[in-house]
This record gives sequence, C-alpha cells and structure tokens, in this order.
Amino acid sequence: MKNVRFVLSLSLLLGMPFGVFAAEEMGMLFGGPGGGPRKAVDYAFQGTPASGGSPSIQEHSLRARFALVQNSTVTWAVYQQASLFDLNHPLTIPENGLSIPETMGSIETGATYLRILPGKRTLGITASIGSASDQLFYSRHELIANLTVTYRRPSGPRNAWITFLNYSNHREFLNNVPIPGIGYYWQTASRKWRVAAGFPFIVALLLPSPTTDARFMLFGPRRMGLEAGWRFKGQSRLYGGWEWGAQEWLLANRINTDNRLFFDRKRLQLGVQWPLIPQLSLDLSGGREFDRRFFENRSSKDNVPTLGLHPTWYGLLKVALRL
Repeated sequence: MKNVRFVLSLSLLLGMPFGVFAAEEMGMLFGGPGGGPRKAVDYAFQGTPASGGSPSIQEHSLRARFALVQNSTVTWAVYQQASLFDLNHPLTIPENGLSIPETMGSIETGATYLRILPGKRTLGITASIGSASDQLFYSRHELIANLTVTYRRPSGPRNAWITFLNYSNHREFLNNVPIPGIGYYWQTASRKWRVAAGFPFIVALLLPSPTTDARFMLFGPRRMGLEAGWRFKGQSRLYGGWEWGAQEWLLANRINTDNRLFFDRKRLQLGVQWPLIPQLSLDLSGGREFDRRFFENRSSKDNVPTLGLHPTWYGLLKVALRL
C-alpha cells in the first residue's frame, strides 16, 4: 500500500493551501505500509493582530477525508475542505481602487480513486469542485475546479518514476493550463534520505536520527517551505520552519473574470505537536509573518498594483483526528 500513499499524498500536495506544510502528506509520500487513516479530520485557527494600521486577521480552515473503500488494490476516498478569512475592516488598493472585502471563504468537495496495477505500478485520479470568493457560488465565474492524474512506475527495489497531469483554474501559476509533470522518487537503503524531484516540484525528507527530521517542499515558483523537527517523549515534536505561499479568491462582480485576488506572505514559525490520545493530536505554533501583500492578477506575478501589510506576529492552533 506504500504506492497508494505516494499517489494520494502527491495529489494532496498539488492542491495544498498556504499555511499547511503538509507534514502528514509528506509522511504518506515517504511512509510505511497502509493507505493512510480511513477517516481524517483537521481543523486550524490562526489569529493575526493588527499592526501599524494593518487590520487584524482571523482564519479558520477545516478538512475532512474519508475512505469509502480501502484494500490491497483499490482505494476510493472523498474529501471536503472549507475555509474562512476575516479582516476586521475592509481595505482598498490605492493604485487601482480595488476594494478588498472583509470576509472571504472557500468550500471544495473532491474524490480520489487509486489502483495498484501489475508490477507494483500505481494509477491515481483526484478531482474536485467548489468555490473561493467573497460570495460563494455567486456565478460560474466563482467556481474552482481541479483534476490530477498520477502514475507511478517502480525503478528498482526502492525508487520510482512519477508522471502526472494537473489541471486547475485556481493555481498560482499557469492558471487554466493543463500541466504535465515528471519526476523521480529516490531513497537510500537506510531510508534516511527520501526525495521526489521533477517538474514542477521538489519534496525532500531527511531523517538524520530516530528523533530528528528535516523537510523541504517546492511547487512552482512561489510556493515553498522548509521545516526541521525534534521528537521527544514518544511522538511529541518540537519544530521550526519557514514558508512562502499565497491564498487566492475569485471576487464576485470583478471586471476581468480571469483575475483573482491574492494574499501573498512569508512566515517564520516555531511550534510543538503532541498526541493527546492515539487518535487525536494538537499542534500549537507561532511566529512572524512578513512581506504580506494583496494584489489582483491572473497569476502571482510582480509589477501589478499591490497593498502591503505591516509585518506582525501570529498564533496558530491545529487539531487533527485520525480514525
């Protein structure tokens, strides 16, 4: 079932929002046997105080994944994602007069099909549809859609070739363009080095010792993360890292329906994860956000009118349930 975990995790990484470093997806990508938990629910809350005239921000996100069928050859799973982004007062980009709403959100429903083929090859298909806007499902111009087809072919006892095709109208780059991808998964005999690299992604996991780890993720030109952790008292983990990414919404009644509103930011973070019970874990982190800016464009390019926000501290709470 390791091949199933690989394809599922890659599909999830292609649709991963900012603020989720995807430690579990990386664990599924590089992990041991099994197709992951049959039921998984994640909730996250982030609070960012006002700073230098910039508004305070509250963010909520909820993600649930349920395996309907999961055996040695086939997995059928469905998932649901929802998020809420709330400013304490509206904003305006001075250069173009664009009003940024106080409240924006998203909701997305998807399904994944995975099959083990002869020769330990794996085929995966993930599709989703939803809306991300200040007015959800206001019209067809606020709909978001994603489709990913992934194929994994073993190369020797430990390694594998990866190919995929991803379409999305909600991607930070090459929006509405089907992107073919190819890469190679490689690991050492000790499994201390594990890397999946290709176009347009790099995912790496380093395990120097049983209690330490380092992770790196890059997808496209403007989404990346670096994290290092230390385990103590069993499964508790102290970690620190850096992330760069963006959220995006399709504002209702926008003049150019190809444009999207982006909130681009970077962050430094320090946090701790610990299991409350075997099925339930808590993650508390905080740090500094900087280079925060709103802009409207087709993709996350520079040289467009922007509204910068002051750097500020933030706090983040995550709760994860696995059954």
